[in-house]
Amino acid sequence: MKAKRCVQAGALLAVLLVYAQSATAALWEDPAAFMSDRVPFGALPAMSGGVLSGFVDYAVYMPHTYSGSPMFNDLWVYAYQVSNSIDSTVGIDYFSVGLSPDVYVRDVAYDPAMGFALPNGRIPSMHFKLPESVIYLYLTDNIGADECSLTLLFTSNNGPEMSYGYVSGGVAGGENVPLPSPTPEPASFSLLVAGALLAFRRRSKS
Repeated sequence: MKAKRCVQAGALLAVLLVYAQSATAALWEDPAAFMSDRVPFGALPAMSGGVLSGFVDYAVYMPHTYSGSPMFNDLWVYAYQVSNSIDSTVGIDYFSVGLSPDVYVRDVAYDPAMGFALPNGRIPSMHFKLPESVIYLYLTDNIGADECSLTLLFTSNNGPEMSYGYVSGGVAGGENVPLPSPTPEPASFSLLVAGALLAFRRRSKS
């Protein structure tokens, strides 16, 4: 009887260990991701003389392949996690991802079920979509040195292209970071190109 209980306890421990490992894996190492990477950033802000450095992990998931909260699983999921290095002397007060015009974004959220920050990742005080970016604000509780955000995400009908993000150290300054972002549908993109060509021709004539 004792042996049976020991086997059952061992099996339960193994399951919990596997869950803990999967829940705390870095986004950029997730084999289920369509694309993923870790992007370092570093800046010496002139205004304060402070140091801002760290990295952004990202992962983009095709529809029905995201293993975090099920409510996000029916669209493309764009997931990011921002980490401030132990050498930083300024906290991160916001993180944003640039968007092309005419891109559909449904959910802007954070997901404690993904990434390596459980349970101590910093929670944004506000997160929302602007016409040209998705933004996550840390106004009341900055991401300090040797801290990181929870997994920040948004969902879209649109697949990825490489674009940019921005990590801000408040009045100290910030840095652009190359990150994936949704690309417009082909029809919308062709309209954008046509508009750019028209504007260029008008400038050339003038």
